[in-house]
Amino acid sequence: MILIWLRVTRRPQILHVPLTSFWAFWKDTAFILMARMLGMKVVAHLHGGVFDRYYRESPLWVQRLIGWSMTRANIVIALSDEWKRFLLEEVRPDLRVEVIPNSVDLAFAAEALRDAPSPHSSGAMVLFVGGLGQRKGVYDILKAIPFVVKHHPSVKFLFAGQEEAKGEWARIEKIRSESQLESHTQFLGCVTGAAKLQLFRTGTIFILPSHGENLPYALLEAMATGLPIISTLVGAIPEIVEEGCNGFLIEPGDDQALAEKISLLLGDMQLRAEMSRANREKIRREYLPEAAMARFDLVYKNLLEQERSARSNPLRSPEVKRRSP
Repeated sequence: MILIWLRVTRRPQILHVPLTSFWAFWKDTAFILMARMLGMKVVAHLHGGVFDRYYRESPLWVQRLIGWSMTRANIVIALSDEWKRFLLEEVRPDLRVEVIPNSVDLAFAAEALRDAPSPHSSGAMVLFVGGLGQRKGVYDILKAIPFVVKHHPSVKFLFAGQEEAKGEWARIEKIRSESQLESHTQFLGCVTGAAKLQLFRTGTIFILPSHGENLPYALLEAMATGLPIISTLVGAIPEIVEEGCNGFLIEPGDDQALAEKISLLLGDMQLRAEMSRANREKIRREYLPEAAMARFDLVYKNLLEQERSARSNPLRSPEVKRRSP
């Protein structure tokens, strides 16, 4: 009802819809269909970190319905070239996909990039920011900690975030107690604003051993503050983290490799400093909001131009061409 009211009173020409996974995808699809019925153009912005898994594990008829639903959007925004490839090769080859990566919040980036980071010659703080659960690799971290402690007895693992599903925190606490990890781990809960920036600044390295991702904001924020990265070969992450240059990439679930890379970085201040410089430069060059906004502006202008062309000559409308036999 609100969308109908806005269309009548404000007459917007474009609806920008975020797309996620599972039941939320179908809620988003309802907005897409309603907007098209109201004569609006639609930009569908795919954010779901496990959308590929959701699609692949769905029955064939659901996959076809997902693909049909996404063709109702005029443009689908993917966060990386790998996600674009997935959409065109596995979902629907006739989707119109544009790649626009996430960017770091402007205020956060301004503060994070203002001062040169310290290589942290003393102390060993391993930082994780994200949902506490299997998908983000928290249990892999807990398995890796004993190995890291053997080589770096003073190491501290900081976890910022809330449980991804009910019961995760109890499971984490059980593992933490049984493995005697209390003195080397600290769980901070949800951290936001200035406290979040300060948390990144206290870290020595940033780890995100996810089993499923799109393009995580926490990774970009860690890079902006100059933290070396250890993450996994999932989603758009391999397009951001270059092996050995600004971080390390491991296979999801490989806790031994995770432990080895953490130990390596904690023991090599020079390598951390080189990766720190590379990450800050990459953020400045590719992941500030100005670049993303320019791309969105072009997408919107092209859609509005199509609308004007369609009104002046309906027979040449892109919609007519796409739907004709």
